[in-house]
Amino acid sequence: MQNREERLRVLMKNNEQTNLETRNCIKSALLRLLEHEKYENISMTDIIRKSGVSRMGVYNNYKSKDEIMIDLYQKPLDTFFSSLDISIDSNLEWLFQTAYQHKKAIRTLIDAGLSYIILDMMNARFQNASRSFYITIWNGLLYNSVIEWVRNDTDESAESAIERMKNALQLCKKAIETGTTVPMRDAGAEQ
Repeated sequence: MQNREERLRVLMKNNEQTNLETRNCIKSALLRLLEHEKYENISMTDIIRKSGVSRMGVYNNYKSKDEIMIDLYQKPLDTFFSSLDISIDSNLEWLFQTAYQHKKAIRTLIDAGLSYIILDMMNARFQNASRSFYITIWNGLLYNSVIEWVRNDTDESAESAIERMKNALQLCKKAIETGTTVPMRDAGAEQ
């Protein structure tokens, strides 16, 4: 009896591993296709061909290419939200460090016209929060900052981007305190 239970457990583990590998092949195929083709021009058939996974294997895992794209970014966002703490500094550090590591993938998402998926996922994560308006503003600020940073395709380090973000937050705070509509740069602030 124990031998049968052990075999069943091993079989289940092997199936999970195979499923994970299949999903990774599918996601990788979509990312490779996006390097040369616009998102709207890519079909599920293209993904199937590029992945080497059978049509049934692809459709057993994903209903659409949007589902594949969402799966590509779900885990990093889940990791981000589960690691949030009360420190703005550590949150900014984590966000820009992670964005720097995944710059190419985020750029691919931007070029595919699907960067809004990140914001939707950020907002959905906190949809029942008691301070939802604050969180919506904060998510929008973080999202736009990272997307523009990646879109500008600079070689700026994550540390430099974090410092610029902190300076921008200070300028926004001053603008609010003084009642101005546009934050003014300090004379000594770097551009």
